[in-house]
Amino acid sequence: MKIAICDDVSAIADKIEDILENYCDLNKLDLDILQFTDTESVKEYLLNGNSIDLIFLDIEFPDKSGIDLANFIRNIREDYATEIIFISGSDKYFRDLLEFQPITFISKPFMDLEIIEGFEIFLKRLNLLNLKFSYKKNGYTYLIPYNDILYFESNGKRINIYSENVFDSFYGSILELDMDINYNSFIRIHKSYVVNIDKVTSVKKDVLILTNGVQLPIGRMYEDELKKYIMGMKQNV
Repeated sequence: MKIAICDDVSAIADKIEDILENYCDLNKLDLDILQFTDTESVKEYLLNGNSIDLIFLDIEFPDKSGIDLANFIRNIREDYATEIIFISGSDKYFRDLLEFQPITFISKPFMDLEIIEGFEIFLKRLNLLNLKFSYKKNGYTYLIPYNDILYFESNGKRINIYSENVFDSFYGSILELDMDINYNSFIRIHKSYVVNIDKVTSVKKDVLILTNGVQLPIGRMYEDELKKYIMGMKQNV
């Protein structure tokens, strides 16, 4: 997830970043945070082909306001995928902000909980808290329920997703995937495979057999970890 914080007061931006990082550390969520001190820098970033999933946007700046940036995002770029949380020391702008469909409006000074609550609404909209895997492809974010996924396969610079109903692929590495998955039923069994253990019907020597009959090899360096994982599952039954 790519989060932007646009505020001309660095102390406020730093505080928001600390709150988000602490929350994501506790919940094992991957986060990329960018700080901007003016709205023009955000515009330039977007015009260069970059994307932002969520922006915490101050309203009052010495030059162009946060409202100008919100108008650029929603009405000029016609971008309704980038979520916006407005932050301001004055609530006089509240009615003017509704047209930009923000997640919420947070008044300064704010409490940590207000930032967290706004961020959790964003997560729910992404369905990350509803146990779905997200990946990006051709500028779009796709979501697929973890429970539908059979396994991931590394294929060069791409990751193949095999599910009960869908096959798809996206650019990425198996190492990044292994660290990013927010669902504890997945385990790496080979240099090229990460498997949903709930979809495994049997284990025979160095092979896993899945519910759809597919057989996947177990790499030697992953055998012990897999055994420990399966033993742990048995103990929890």
